Amino acid sequence: MVRRSAFVTGSSTGIGYATVRRLSLSGWRVWAGIRASDDAHKLAKLPGVTPVEFDVRNSSQITAAFKCLNQDGVSSGLDLLVTNAGVVFAGPLEFVTHDEWQEQFEVNVTGVALTIAAALPLLSATPNSRIVAIGSINSRVAVPLVSPYVASKHALVGLINALRRELPYSGPQITLLEPGAVETPLWEKVRQLPVARQPSQDISDTGRYDALVRSARRRLSSNNQLRMDPDRVARAVEKCADCKNPPRRKVLGRDARLAAFAKAILTEAALDRVFRRMHAN
Repeated sequence: MVRRSAFVTGSSTGIGYATVRRLSLSGWRVWAGIRASDDAHKLAKLPGVTPVEFDVRNSSQITAAFKCLNQDGVSSGLDLLVTNAGVVFAGPLEFVTHDEWQEQFEVNVTGVALTIAAALPLLSATPNSRIVAIGSINSRVAVPLVSPYVASKHALVGLINALRRELPYSGPQITLLEPGAVETPLWEKVRQLPVARQPSQDISDTGRYDALVRSARRRLSSNNQLRMDPDRVARAVEKCADCKNPPRRKVLGRDARLAAFAKAILTEAALDRVFRRMHAN
């Protein structure tokens, strides 16, 4: 039996690591994209896994990473690409810096596009190949204090929809997974969000967001037990890879399903009131 091959970005922790591990234990040959060489040792212990160090913000490093696949003997094609690498910048919008906005989109949007572009020749050479992009329920329902992340996930929806419509019917087939709360280090920065960030000099009211930030931190801490295990997302990735007709978009998690339902039945004004009441308590 021919061993299927996969490339997963953002493999160091969370959803990425869980996906690499699940595919590895299912007999896949996996190339695990990482940003820091310190993470390679843990991944290399998994059977059939080769860590590949590169930064999704660097187009030349992305190109070099996929050349590694050719050198490792997959020039005939790639079966699965999972774009999981992501960052989140948190805080009131007026305090988010230009550099933070730039990195948010370079990793979560441009990095995804460049990675897919580099992988497409290999994916197109394989029958029934798949792309699974890890999005977020925040692409449907915007929440306060993470506007760069929310904007990047909305942009990802547009990117994936446009790509799906320009690719031939022969594939690869694309799925956008939109999980709710996942227990992953990605959100540790949000949980540690300071009560107040240093504002620009022309802002006099430095405490206008204190109550909102405290409420958000309290809710993030109290909802830890509701966060799903990253392996649940990894199982969904594997199912998309095995499914004859994978879904175009799929919401994962009870909280995500509730949020998607609320978005479908409520007006934006009603959703605004819901969030304001939530953070007033």
